[in-house]
Amino acid sequence: MAHKQIHSAIRWGKPEWKDKVGGDLANAEICDDRNGNCPVHIASQNGHLEIIKDLISMKIDVNKKNNGGQTAMHMAKAYDYEEVYAALIAAGGDANIKTHIHDGS
Repeated sequence: MAHKQIHSAIRWGKPEWKDKVGGDLANAEICDDRNGNCPVHIASQNGHLEIIKDLISMKIDVNKKNNGGQTAMHMAKAYDYEEVYAALIAAGGDANIKTHIHDGS
């Protein structure tokens, strides 16, 4: 699956992620069916500021939610990547987006 190769390269901060995305916005926003994480989520939770900047320059949706309702900003905040969080906010990120609340019902 294409998304696994892209996501793995981004997770580990490998420069070849750009070759795998190939400048294609669809590839830059390809999500994992299981959890809904997209490249922006993965780069955020791993603190890859330069990848975030590259994805932003491709005009990705910085407010895209994964299957749990989390945005990349939620992940950057949760993992204390303040520079990543700030870059996402500067790119139009909405700090007021709420995650899904699971109350067990």
